[in-house]
Amino acid sequence: MPNRTERYTHYFQVLIDELREQHNFTDARRPGQGKPYYTFASGTTDIKYVAGFYGKGRQAFTVLGIYSNDCEKNKAIFDALEERKPEIEARFGMQLEWYRRDDIIRSYLGLWREGDIDSDERALETIKAWHIENLLKLKAVFTPEIERTLEKLKSRK
Repeated sequence: MPNRTERYTHYFQVLIDELREQHNFTDARRPGQGKPYYTFASGTTDIKYVAGFYGKGRQAFTVLGIYSNDCEKNKAIFDALEERKPEIEARFGMQLEWYRRDDIIRSYLGLWREGDIDSDERALETIKAWHIENLLKLKAVFTPEIERTLEKLKSRK
């Protein structure tokens, strides 16, 4: 049986390939070696879409991460998005979990579910379908929201 690092690499290779070939979501070709997550470009340097596993692999997540090295900028982006939370969640079709994370630079929002990289193939297929569905929804909902937010913040200066 492959070790955990190999399982992550294989899982994210399959996920990336499907997102690229069937959904035109990414141009990515290779996952990082053995990382429990993969970060996808959003078209904006400081904002990424992320799919992964957390808590020693016991939870799967799909999030929008705000990753600038400028803490003040991160929080301003997060706050501007959160101001539109009711509209965003209505468009997304469900509630998202919002984590401003004042204790660290980055902030994120998204979805978590039970999920383990050590699951059987059938369970991993279900998790992969969930990752894909929610990455596509995040991108569809947040692409215009990110543009609106960045324009709003630029006009404040």
